[in-house]
Amino acid sequence: MATSISDKLRIKPKYNLLTVNAPVDFKKGLLGLPDGVKFSDSGKNYNQVHWFVLSKAQLEKEMSKVMNWSFGRPRIASWM
Repeated sequence: MATSISDKLRIKPKYNLLTVNAPVDFKKGLLGLPDGVKFSDSGKNYNQVHWFVLSKAQLEKEMSKVMNWSFGRPRIASWM
């Protein structure tokens, strides 16, 4: 059973995480990260997309852009 938030999000060693609108303390909340995990707010080489949305208007504005980053790409997990 997953115990840490990084386990629950299925973050694996050496994963590259694309973060969109992440809170300042997002990384601090991911206790027990596996070795070699990297964070980026841009780029094309990533294993997961973590997209933070504060309003319906923001969701609608950014939806197509974020969907292009994640859907249609094999083995990309998206967390919204």
